[in-house]
Amino acid sequence: MQPTHENIDRWLFDYTEGNLSAEQEQQLELFLMNHPDLELDMDAWEMAKVDVAPMVFEQKELLYKKRTYKPLLAILSLLIFFTFGISLLYRNQVKETHTHSLNVQQSVKKHTGRTPQKTTNPTIKRIESDQSVSSVNGTLLYLPQRTVSTPYETTRKTTDHFSLNTKMEQSSFSSFGLTNTTLNSVPEEHSDFKLPNSNFSFSSNEFEPIILHPLKGMIVGGYRTDFKNEELSVSIELDAAEISLGNIDLFKKIDQLLSKDIGLSNNQSYDYTMPGQSNLELNFSSVGTTSQTRFQAVSSIRSLENPAQFRMNNQLSFDTYSRNMRAGFGVQANYDDFGSGLIRNGNFALIFSPKIALSRKISLEPAVRFKNGTYTLNQVKMVNESSVEYNTGQVNQFQFDPNLSIGRTLWYRDLDAGLTIHTPIFFLSGQITNIFKHNENIFSNNGETMAASRNVNVITGTQYISRNEKLIFAPYAIYQHSDYQQQLFGGFTFKAGKAQLGLSYGNLNTGNVSFGYVGKNLALIGQSGFGTLASTQQRTYTHQLTLRIHSSVSKKARRYISL
Repeated sequence: MQPTHENIDRWLFDYTEGNLSAEQEQQLELFLMNHPDLELDMDAWEMAKVDVAPMVFEQKELLYKKRTYKPLLAILSLLIFFTFGISLLYRNQVKETHTHSLNVQQSVKKHTGRTPQKTTNPTIKRIESDQSVSSVNGTLLYLPQRTVSTPYETTRKTTDHFSLNTKMEQSSFSSFGLTNTTLNSVPEEHSDFKLPNSNFSFSSNEFEPIILHPLKGMIVGGYRTDFKNEELSVSIELDAAEISLGNIDLFKKIDQLLSKDIGLSNNQSYDYTMPGQSNLELNFSSVGTTSQTRFQAVSSIRSLENPAQFRMNNQLSFDTYSRNMRAGFGVQANYDDFGSGLIRNGNFALIFSPKIALSRKISLEPAVRFKNGTYTLNQVKMVNESSVEYNTGQVNQFQFDPNLSIGRTLWYRDLDAGLTIHTPIFFLSGQITNIFKHNENIFSNNGETMAASRNVNVITGTQYISRNEKLIFAPYAIYQHSDYQQQLFGGFTFKAGKAQLGLSYGNLNTGNVSFGYVGKNLALIGQSGFGTLASTQQRTYTHQLTLRIHSSVSKKARRYISL
């Protein structure tokens, strides 16, 4: 799983808790380097973490709970009480049952003169004769044969399956005190019986026994649902409001494309493919844009085929980010050699760029650069009234009076300023160099002052980064204005894994291409381009090699100045 804007909180939480592996920390470093605005979230996570303070409780014996046996004794007492009560109830029930059985036997003996035989289980003994005997208040009854009418006028014997009327007859018998016990306790020998105090008498030939099985054969009305075999089916209609375009494959692909993180990583720290100019020279407000320390060495040569206009440049730079100062700092050193030692220029510059947050996703990076340097002229190699194109597009001519002294060294100092605006969609950077337009008249000795050209650079661009952070596409546009020419460049930088490709083209028939390797802590990029010299109107070529060594992205969150 790769860090994205959707799960960045989870990644920052795991990092704060120390749950990430070394490989996952590297993935998070790369993601934060490409998305510096998320470092505000990382700072919030670090501030939310609370260190656990050790706690020591000296009086541990107060924490132990003393055991008490009072609840156990109470439970035992209740068990004994209930056991004793249940045993008394059981004895009374048995005694009442025995007394009732004796009364029945005495009643039978009184009316028949015989003592009924004992059975092992009189309650389940079945009368096999054709007579049915019952008892009312101890008096035996012979019930006559009956038929039961069903709703369909079907006559059946009561020994067959009962209908619902059986239930009514049983309730009637219960009203006379008829029970299964008294019925089954009647001896089989009885054939005649006369109800006391009544004119009714019954004969054994007129009766048929009724076997009381109240549930056997009973027909129960109503409806029964078999949930094991039935299935509940509910027609589900898809509401039109619930239909989503995401159900269509085409719209799924479009949604996935649009959900990519575009323009949220505009740290403008990528490389520009420009002739003879480093990324830090084009935009020095980028110092400290990422929370890492960078060392960079850039070497370029121009017009190798034309020794008179040959120029070699070497630049060393070092920049870092200070969390306490909430700013980036940079140091820059340049050394130029023009015409194989004819003109040499060396300067040293200090860069300061505070980081200001206007909102969570919009930040400002103003920058100021102070530089101090010197020009050195080799009078021996100088050819009077010859043309010199030290800066591309700026043509000067040596105009020296041999009767006057010719200076060898010219010191200068100046101030540069820049500003970069980061938004979620794009970044916009502008800078101006040589604000004070220092004197750089090394081409004549007539006492005139020739001010340095005031140059303006404007850069805008964005970045597209894939979810797995393997592909980076960064298009940009650069506008350059000087006192001598104006030029517009369009280009892009494409990175796939550790390989990087860059292309750019300018309106003055200027093109450049670059290839390079960009690893975790090392980058090596070579580029070549073509252009036209204003002094000769001939095509010239520029070659550049960049070596960059940088540390890993700091684990600490970035801090910004809030306005």
